[in-house]
Amino acid sequence: MLLLAGMITPAAAVNEEPALFKLSYRLADETVTLTVRTEAGAYNSTRTGEKPDRWSLKPGDTLQGPRPGERVVDLYRQASPAPLIVGRVHVRYYPARGGGWQPFYRLEPAPELARTLPDLRMPTRFTGTLVVSGGALPIPDGYYPFVEFRFDTDKPSIDRWVVR
Repeated sequence: MLLLAGMITPAAAVNEEPALFKLSYRLADETVTLTVRTEAGAYNSTRTGEKPDRWSLKPGDTLQGPRPGERVVDLYRQASPAPLIVGRVHVRYYPARGGGWQPFYRLEPAPELARTLPDLRMPTRFTGTLVVSGGALPIPDGYYPFVEFRFDTDKPSIDRWVVR
């Protein structure tokens, strides 16, 4: 029993997956931050139905070791009968100052997904236009270290996401 107890350290028991990015927004004088982690899967927001004017995609964790693979995160708004895809975030890692790998982001609006995904089983998509409204300039590959964005025709909530 003593041997097994020594195998799991308290730090290992509470470690969480690193953050890919943080979705942040202000609503009614409150700043809300939702953390999107690296582990693949479907996740529900803890703050569904909230429709801020502007979203901020803030940097995730810098990772050590070999360069992490690219990740894709689909963002959804809850709707009936099925969720609507409002956009996609491509995550690519680049060398960080001081070592490690820093995530950078490229946003893909829902209307563009119709051209890139010929799969007829794709969920219904949101028809609003995603607009980059602030943040840093992109690097030559079109990826941002952080970015602010909004939707110009509607203010959708982001109620769930799927990490791949």
